[in-house]
Formats: sequence, structure tokens, C-alpha cells
Amino acid sequence: MNKLIFLALLTVALISCAHQDKSGDPFESYTNAALWFQKSAEARALSYQSYNIARQVIEQKLKVKRKLTPVVVLDLDETVLDNSPYQAREIVTGKGYPIGWKEWLEEANAHAIAGAIDFLNFVKGRGVEIFYVSNRRQKYFDVTKSNLLKLGAPFKEGHLLLRKEKSSKEERRQTIAKNYEIILMLGDNLNDFPPHFDGIDTIKRRFEQVDRLSAKFGVDYVVLPNPMYGKWLELIYDNDYSLNPAERYQRRRSKLRMK
Repeated sequence: MNKLIFLALLTVALISCAHQDKSGDPFESYTNAALWFQKSAEARALSYQSYNIARQVIEQKLKVKRKLTPVVVLDLDETVLDNSPYQAREIVTGKGYPIGWKEWLEEANAHAIAGAIDFLNFVKGRGVEIFYVSNRRQKYFDVTKSNLLKLGAPFKEGHLLLRKEKSSKEERRQTIAKNYEIILMLGDNLNDFPPHFDGIDTIKRRFEQVDRLSAKFGVDYVVLPNPMYGKWLELIYDNDYSLNPAERYQRRRSKLRMK
């Protein structure tokens, strides 16, 4: 009897959650994504795998003599720094970006992505320069620096390039390339890489571009897993930021491939 009661209650709870997602909770839709990022050993394994590949790439590329000092360029959020607690706060409070983002950054307490700090110190030990290129706003420079130093990440003045005006990172990458040779880039969003993906605003075209550049992944670019947010999710909603939660729910369902 107890088992039947439990199953009945569980069914009611699941139905309630499904109804809530349809009717207005804007964040319930990515609870599973945040849980996967925080709680799955597979997510952790993929991060280690990405940084292991990056380490092998560095070892291979350092066998070639270069005229300019070699450099690695990394994104920060969900590449070096784990902001999933902020995503969790959005889900639990029902209040989304930019609400709470400033406060989260000012805590300067993001954990490191698995494998990131060991990789960064390995890179530093091999005489390769490190640049962090992030779309965090410039006003968060000090707290971002503080967070990196807390984690033991190598840091050099002038090597943390945050967003001032343009969201595209290409201008900042070109500034680096004037004095260094970029031998590897890492990020969780395809827009973290050269201008191949800037301005590409359809899922189909992004797939086509990835296919065209397939030989570069694991060689010049290393992608970290992030199911919580990113350009891919914006395109699920066709870049329409006016959609209400029920409309977003329907849009997600409409994008599912069933064959």
C-alpha cells in the first residue's frame, strides 16, 4: 500500500512539474542541464578529456620552432570558471540574468572546471603564454582576477581581456596575434573561436561551418561541454527574446528531431 501511495504521489509531482514548465516557469527547462553539469561524472570526464587533448596538442606543437612566442587563448565562463551555481540560483529563485549576475561575480568564488588549473600550470611551465578572453564586462575585471588567483590560475597583467563594447572576440584575438602566435584556443561556445562563427545565426549554417572546419577540432580548437546556455540555445528560440515561457516551451518541442 505504501508503495502505491508513493507512486501516486510521484506521478502527481511529475505532472505538476510538467504543467509548471508549460505554464510559466522560465527556468525549469534547464534544470536537467544544470544538474548534468554539476552532478554527472560524465561531465567531469569530458572536461578532463578536453584538457588532456589540449595538453597533447601543446606538446605536439612545441616541437616546431616559432618566430613569435606561442600563446594559448581561453574563454573563462564554463571553460575555466564554473558558474553553474548561478544557473542553479536562477532555477530556484525564478529570477534570471542579469538579476544576481553582478552579485555572483562579486563573490569571486566560482570553482574551476575539472582539469583547467592543472592544464594552465602545465602551459605556463612549458613557456607558453596564456590569455583569457571573456565577454564578462570590463567593470568585473578586479573580481575576475581575484577569482582566478584564488584558484591558483596563472595570471599576468594585460593577459585578461574582457568585453568593453563589442561582443565579438575577434578584435581582441587579433590584438594578441600582433605579438604572439596563437597555437590553441579553448572555449564552450563556437563564438569563442575565430570569426568563422561570428554572425552565423541559424542552426543549419552553424552545423555546416562545423563540418567544414571539422579537422580543426582537437587540433587548433578544443570545445568544453556546456548544456546550460549559449548561442545554440538562443537559436532554438530563433533569437526571439520576447517569447514568454509557454512560447519557449513550444519552440523547444518544435525543434526536436524525431527521425
